[in-house]
Amino acid sequence: MGGITCVFKSWEPWSACSQACEGGVEQRTRGVTEGGASSHGGGCDGALVTVRSCNTHRCGQSCLPVNCKWGKWSEWSACSKCAGQKTRHRRVVRVSECGGRRCKEGDMEEIAKCPRNCKGEPICMWSDWSPFSKCSVSCGLGRKKRSRRLQTVHTTPELEAAYESLERLDGHVQNLESKRLKIRFLAFLAGPSTMLLAFAGIRLWSRFAREDSADRASVLEMSASLVEHPEEQGDGA
Repeated sequence: MGGITCVFKSWEPWSACSQACEGGVEQRTRGVTEGGASSHGGGCDGALVTVRSCNTHRCGQSCLPVNCKWGKWSEWSACSKCAGQKTRHRRVVRVSECGGRRCKEGDMEEIAKCPRNCKGEPICMWSDWSPFSKCSVSCGLGRKKRSRRLQTVHTTPELEAAYESLERLDGHVQNLESKRLKIRFLAFLAGPSTMLLAFAGIRLWSRFAREDSADRASVLEMSASLVEHPEEQGDGA
């Protein structure tokens, strides 16, 4: 179950690093102006404290500034709808040290316009499943089946209906992906002690993302020919 949607205050400045060398932690906090059980934000859907690593150089060694380094961008996502948006992500491969340029959390995601021509070429999409047939036998091991068709969509209203379904699925997948990257980002900054917990959360998010991606793939099936292909699905009794 999700938390309460709250209105947060601005983040406070980062605290001083907990150690001068060998890896410390600094943190920042924010309060709540609206929502939550109290001014402490109990039950709010959003972090009130963030942490990051600092002064990771060895004690006794000179500390040279090292800038944050980002990894490569992922592939662009599918368009959310006609004239919608697409997104891509990247992750941190090296954190900053000794006063070097830090990574900004907002730089891990990029959003761009994604125009789509909703008129002209048709696309194909799956129809709804038919009801299951009667079982092939009255007792013992039998089979029953249901079917659906790959149908051509021509008009703009039909396309919009198809992409509304895609938009809901894609939005959910992007939300899961964004949360997964934030977990990895914060764990990377906080140090190796939190990585195991982060990966446990990432595996859970990835499971739901894979399920939604499979649904999204069926909506995105494209075909240049105006044909219909029956598909049957068996189900053991």
